Amino acid sequence: MRVSRWMLWGLVALFGVLTLINSWLIPHSIPTSVLVLIPVAFALIHGSLRYGWGGILVFVIISLVVSNALESLSILTGFPFGHYHYTDGLGPKLFLVPLLIGPAYISTGYLAWVIGNVLVGDIRRSAGKFTLFATPFIAAFAMVSWDICLDPTLSTILKFWIWGQGGGYFGVPLSNYLGWFFPGRTDRTSTPAFSAILTAPATWNTPSNPSTPSIPAMSAKPAMSAKSANTPSKLKETRQCFPSGGWGSFCRVTSTRKPNQRNTARLSSTLQCA
Repeated sequence: MRVSRWMLWGLVALFGVLTLINSWLIPHSIPTSVLVLIPVAFALIHGSLRYGWGGILVFVIISLVVSNALESLSILTGFPFGHYHYTDGLGPKLFLVPLLIGPAYISTGYLAWVIGNVLVGDIRRSAGKFTLFATPFIAAFAMVSWDICLDPTLSTILKFWIWGQGGGYFGVPLSNYLGWFFPGRTDRTSTPAFSAILTAPATWNTPSNPSTPSIPAMSAKPAMSAKSANTPSKLKETRQCFPSGGWGSFCRVTSTRKPNQRNTARLSSTLQCA
Protein backbone atom coordinates (compact mmCIF):
# COMPACT_ATOMS: atom_id res chain seq x y z
CA MET A 1 0.00 0.00 0.00
CA ARG A 2 2.72 2.46 0.97
CA VAL A 3 4.71 1.60 -2.17
CA SER A 4 1.64 2.26 -4.34
CA ARG A 5 1.11 5.65 -2.73
CA TRP A 6 4.73 6.62 -3.41
CA MET A 7 4.33 5.45 -7.01
CA LEU A 8 1.27 7.67 -7.43
CA TRP A 9 3.04 10.72 -6.04
CA GLY A 10 6.08 9.92 -8.17
CA LEU A 11 3.93 9.85 -11.32
CA VAL A 12 2.33 13.17 -10.36
CA ALA A 13 5.77 14.76 -9.84
CA LEU A 14 7.14 13.29 -13.08
CA PHE A 15 4.17 14.50 -15.10
CA GLY A 16 4.47 17.99 -13.59
CA VAL A 17 8.17 18.24 -14.40
CA LEU A 18 7.78 16.97 -17.97
CA THR A 19 4.84 19.30 -18.59
CA LEU A 20 6.88 22.26 -17.33
CA ILE A 21 9.77 21.31 -19.62
CA ASN A 22 7.50 20.72 -22.60
CA SER A 23 5.54 23.96 -22.10
CA TRP A 24 8.16 26.48 -20.98
CA LEU A 25 11.77 25.34 -20.91
CA ILE A 26 12.09 23.31 -24.14
CA PRO A 27 8.73 23.59 -25.95
CA HIS A 28 7.43 20.46 -27.66
CA SER A 29 10.50 18.42 -26.67
CA ILE A 30 8.62 15.62 -24.87
CA PRO A 31 6.83 13.05 -27.05
CA THR A 32 3.05 13.31 -26.81
CA SER A 33 2.82 9.58 -26.13
CA VAL A 34 4.83 10.01 -22.90
CA LEU A 35 2.58 12.81 -21.66
CA VAL A 36 -0.47 10.67 -22.41
CA LEU A 37 0.73 7.38 -20.91
CA ILE A 38 1.94 8.75 -17.55
CA PRO A 39 -1.60 9.76 -16.48
CA VAL A 40 -2.83 6.38 -17.77
CA ALA A 41 -0.38 4.64 -15.42
CA PHE A 42 -1.68 6.82 -12.57
CA ALA A 43 -5.31 5.95 -13.40
CA LEU A 44 -4.55 2.22 -13.52
CA ILE A 45 -2.71 2.16 -10.19
CA HIS A 46 -5.17 4.43 -8.38
CA GLY A 47 -8.15 2.67 -9.92
CA SER A 48 -6.84 -0.78 -8.94
CA LEU A 49 -6.51 0.37 -5.33
CA ARG A 50 -9.96 1.96 -5.27
CA TYR A 51 -12.05 -0.42 -7.40
CA GLY A 52 -9.84 -3.47 -7.83
CA TRP A 53 -8.22 -4.61 -11.06
CA GLY A 54 -11.49 -6.01 -12.34
CA GLY A 55 -13.23 -2.66 -11.93
CA ILE A 56 -10.53 -0.55 -13.57
CA LEU A 57 -10.21 -2.99 -16.48
CA VAL A 58 -13.96 -2.71 -17.13
CA PHE A 59 -13.51 1.05 -17.13
CA VAL A 60 -10.57 0.82 -19.58
CA ILE A 61 -12.43 -1.43 -22.04
CA ILE A 62 -15.59 0.69 -22.09
CA SER A 63 -13.57 3.91 -22.41
CA LEU A 64 -11.63 2.56 -25.40
CA VAL A 65 -14.77 1.35 -27.16
CA VAL A 66 -16.85 4.48 -26.47
CA SER A 67 -14.06 6.89 -27.43
CA ASN A 68 -13.21 5.24 -30.74
CA ALA A 69 -16.85 4.73 -31.70
CA LEU A 70 -17.90 8.34 -31.01
CA GLU A 71 -14.77 9.85 -32.55
CA SER A 72 -15.20 7.78 -35.73
CA LEU A 73 -18.90 8.64 -35.85
CA SER A 74 -18.16 12.35 -35.58
CA ILE A 75 -15.48 12.22 -38.28
CA LEU A 76 -17.93 10.53 -40.65
CA THR A 77 -21.15 12.38 -39.78
CA GLY A 78 -20.28 15.43 -37.66
CA PHE A 79 -22.10 14.05 -34.59
CA PRO A 80 -21.50 14.59 -31.67
CA PHE A 81 -18.38 16.83 -31.87
CA GLY A 82 -18.56 18.37 -35.33
CA HIS A 83 -16.78 17.89 -38.66
CA TYR A 84 -13.04 17.33 -38.31
CA HIS A 85 -10.33 14.85 -39.19
CA TYR A 86 -7.05 13.75 -37.63
CA THR A 87 -3.70 14.39 -39.24
CA ASP A 88 -0.67 12.11 -38.81
CA GLY A 89 0.64 14.15 -35.87
CA LEU A 90 -0.58 11.67 -33.23
CA GLY A 91 0.80 8.58 -34.94
CA PRO A 92 -0.91 5.41 -36.18
CA LYS A 93 -4.68 5.10 -36.20
CA LEU A 94 -7.32 2.51 -35.43
CA PHE A 95 -10.00 3.07 -38.07
CA LEU A 96 -10.06 6.88 -38.26
CA VAL A 97 -8.82 7.64 -34.75
CA PRO A 98 -5.19 7.77 -33.50
CA LEU A 99 -4.31 5.05 -31.01
CA LEU A 100 -3.32 7.66 -28.40
CA ILE A 101 -6.86 9.06 -28.21
CA GLY A 102 -8.19 6.02 -26.33
CA PRO A 103 -5.59 6.21 -23.52
CA ALA A 104 -6.23 9.97 -23.29
CA TYR A 105 -9.92 9.22 -22.64
CA ILE A 106 -8.95 6.68 -19.96
CA SER A 107 -6.74 9.02 -17.94
CA THR A 108 -8.87 12.15 -18.34
CA GLY A 109 -12.12 10.30 -17.74
CA TYR A 110 -10.88 8.59 -14.60
CA LEU A 111 -9.41 11.77 -13.12
CA ALA A 112 -12.66 13.61 -13.92
CA TRP A 113 -14.57 10.87 -12.12
CA VAL A 114 -12.33 11.21 -9.05
CA ILE A 115 -12.92 14.98 -9.04
CA GLY A 116 -16.67 14.36 -9.16
CA ASN A 117 -16.35 11.97 -6.21
CA VAL A 118 -14.35 14.49 -4.20
CA LEU A 119 -16.77 17.37 -4.86
CA VAL A 120 -20.04 15.48 -4.47
CA GLY A 121 -19.59 12.02 -2.98
CA ASP A 122 -19.10 8.36 -3.79
CA ILE A 123 -21.73 6.41 -5.69
CA ARG A 124 -22.63 3.45 -3.51
CA ARG A 125 -25.73 1.43 -2.75
CA SER A 126 -26.59 3.85 0.05
CA ALA A 127 -26.07 6.95 -2.14
CA GLY A 128 -29.03 9.27 -2.60
CA LYS A 129 -30.56 10.38 -5.88
CA PHE A 130 -28.63 13.65 -5.78
CA THR A 131 -25.28 11.86 -5.58
CA LEU A 132 -26.22 9.38 -8.30
CA PHE A 133 -26.96 12.27 -10.66
CA ALA A 134 -24.53 14.97 -9.54
CA THR A 135 -21.31 12.92 -9.42
CA PRO A 136 -21.24 11.92 -13.12
CA PHE A 137 -22.65 15.34 -14.03
CA ILE A 138 -19.72 17.13 -12.35
CA ALA A 139 -17.27 14.58 -13.82
CA ALA A 140 -18.57 15.32 -17.33
CA PHE A 141 -18.07 19.06 -16.77
CA ALA A 142 -14.50 18.34 -15.61
CA MET A 143 -13.84 16.59 -18.93
CA VAL A 144 -15.30 19.52 -20.86
CA SER A 145 -13.11 22.00 -18.96
CA TRP A 146 -10.07 19.89 -19.87
CA ASP A 147 -10.96 20.03 -23.55
CA ILE A 148 -11.61 23.78 -23.41
CA CYS A 149 -7.96 24.26 -22.44
CA LEU A 150 -6.53 21.55 -24.70
CA ASP A 151 -8.42 21.65 -27.98
CA PRO A 152 -7.40 25.12 -29.28
CA THR A 153 -3.70 24.34 -28.81
CA LEU A 154 -3.70 20.86 -30.31
CA SER A 155 -5.98 21.67 -33.24
CA THR A 156 -5.47 25.34 -34.14
CA ILE A 157 -1.74 25.57 -33.32
CA LEU A 158 -0.26 22.06 -33.50
CA LYS A 159 -2.66 20.77 -36.18
CA PHE A 160 -3.10 17.32 -34.62
CA TRP A 161 -6.64 17.51 -35.98
CA ILE A 162 -8.35 19.98 -38.31
CA TRP A 163 -11.83 21.43 -37.91
CA GLY A 164 -13.52 21.53 -41.31
CA GLN A 165 -15.27 24.88 -40.83
CA GLY A 166 -13.31 26.31 -37.91
CA GLY A 167 -15.21 27.76 -34.97
CA GLY A 168 -15.79 30.71 -32.66
CA TYR A 169 -13.54 29.59 -29.79
CA PHE A 170 -9.95 29.94 -31.09
CA GLY A 171 -10.89 28.00 -34.19
CA VAL A 172 -12.94 25.34 -32.34
CA PRO A 173 -16.74 25.14 -32.83
CA LEU A 174 -18.78 25.53 -29.67
CA SER A 175 -20.76 22.43 -30.60
CA ASN A 176 -17.60 20.45 -29.85
CA TYR A 177 -17.96 21.12 -26.15
CA LEU A 178 -21.59 20.03 -26.11
CA GLY A 179 -20.40 16.88 -27.81
CA TRP A 180 -17.73 16.40 -25.15
CA PHE A 181 -20.33 16.61 -22.42
CA PHE A 182 -22.29 13.78 -24.04
CA PRO A 183 -19.54 11.10 -24.13
CA GLY A 184 -18.15 12.43 -20.87
CA ARG A 185 -21.43 11.78 -19.08
CA THR A 186 -21.98 8.47 -20.89
CA ASP A 187 -18.50 7.27 -20.00
CA ARG A 188 -18.74 8.37 -16.38
CA THR A 189 -22.17 6.91 -15.63
CA SER A 190 -21.57 3.55 -17.30
CA THR A 191 -18.13 2.62 -16.03
CA PRO A 192 -16.67 3.50 -12.59
CA ALA A 193 -19.97 3.28 -10.69
CA PHE A 194 -21.01 0.15 -12.57
CA SER A 195 -17.66 -1.55 -12.06
CA ALA A 196 -17.51 -0.52 -8.42
CA ILE A 197 -20.90 -2.09 -7.72
CA LEU A 198 -20.11 -5.32 -9.56
CA THR A 199 -16.47 -5.92 -8.74
CA ALA A 200 -15.64 -4.12 -5.51
CA PRO A 201 -18.55 -4.46 -3.06
CA ALA A 202 -16.13 -4.47 -0.16
CA THR A 203 -15.41 -0.78 -0.79
CA TRP A 204 -18.89 0.05 0.54
CA ASN A 205 -17.53 -0.56 4.04
CA THR A 206 -14.53 1.72 3.63
CA PRO A 207 -14.31 5.35 4.78
CA SER A 208 -16.35 7.91 2.86
CA ASN A 209 -13.29 9.12 0.93
CA PRO A 210 -11.22 6.02 0.14
CA SER A 211 -9.32 7.80 -2.62
CA THR A 212 -7.27 9.51 0.06
CA PRO A 213 -5.50 7.08 2.37
CA SER A 214 -6.10 8.03 5.96
CA ILE A 215 -4.16 7.59 9.14
CA PRO A 216 -5.48 4.60 11.10
CA ALA A 217 -8.01 5.79 13.62
CA MET A 218 -10.42 4.31 16.11
CA SER A 219 -13.99 4.06 14.88
CA ALA A 220 -15.41 3.73 18.37
CA LYS A 221 -14.21 4.60 21.84
CA PRO A 222 -13.35 1.66 24.06
CA ALA A 223 -16.25 0.83 26.33
CA MET A 224 -15.98 -1.04 29.63
CA SER A 225 -18.65 -3.63 30.27
CA ALA A 226 -17.78 -3.93 33.95
CA LYS A 227 -16.10 -1.75 36.50
CA SER A 228 -12.49 -2.62 37.02
CA ALA A 229 -11.12 -3.05 40.49
CA ASN A 230 -8.58 -0.67 41.89
CA THR A 231 -6.24 -3.49 42.69
CA PRO A 232 -3.22 -4.27 40.49
CA SER A 233 -4.25 -6.28 37.47
CA LYS A 234 -2.89 -8.10 34.46
CA LEU A 235 -4.00 -7.15 30.94
CA LYS A 236 -4.27 -9.69 28.12
CA GLU A 237 -4.95 -8.59 24.54
CA THR A 238 -6.19 -10.62 21.58
CA ARG A 239 -6.57 -9.24 18.04
CA GLN A 240 -8.64 -10.48 15.09
CA CYS A 241 -8.35 -8.73 11.72
CA PHE A 242 -10.72 -9.09 8.78
CA PRO A 243 -10.07 -7.70 5.26
CA SER A 244 -12.62 -5.14 4.17
CA GLY A 245 -11.35 -4.11 0.74
CA GLY A 246 -10.32 -0.59 -0.12
CA TRP A 247 -7.37 0.72 1.87
CA GLY A 248 -7.17 -1.58 4.85
CA SER A 249 -8.86 -4.01 7.18
CA PHE A 250 -10.97 -3.95 10.34
CA CYS A 251 -9.43 -5.32 13.49
CA ARG A 252 -11.16 -6.25 16.75
CA VAL A 253 -8.94 -5.91 19.78
CA THR A 254 -10.16 -7.59 22.94
CA SER A 255 -8.43 -6.88 26.26
CA THR A 256 -9.13 -8.94 29.35
CA ARG A 257 -8.16 -7.59 32.76
CA LYS A 258 -8.17 -9.88 35.80
CA PRO A 259 -7.87 -7.83 38.98
CA ASN A 260 -8.57 -10.86 41.15
CA GLN A 261 -10.05 -14.32 40.97
CA ARG A 262 -13.64 -13.29 41.72
CA ASN A 263 -14.42 -10.73 39.01
CA THR A 264 -13.25 -9.97 35.50
CA ALA A 265 -13.41 -6.69 33.58
CA ARG A 266 -13.55 -6.95 29.80
CA LEU A 267 -12.60 -4.18 27.41
CA SER A 268 -13.15 -4.36 23.65
CA SER A 269 -12.73 -1.90 20.83
CA THR A 270 -12.80 -1.93 17.07
CA LEU A 271 -9.94 -0.37 15.20
CA GLN A 272 -9.56 0.40 11.54
CA CYS A 273 -6.03 -0.68 10.63
CA ALA A 274 -4.07 0.37 7.60
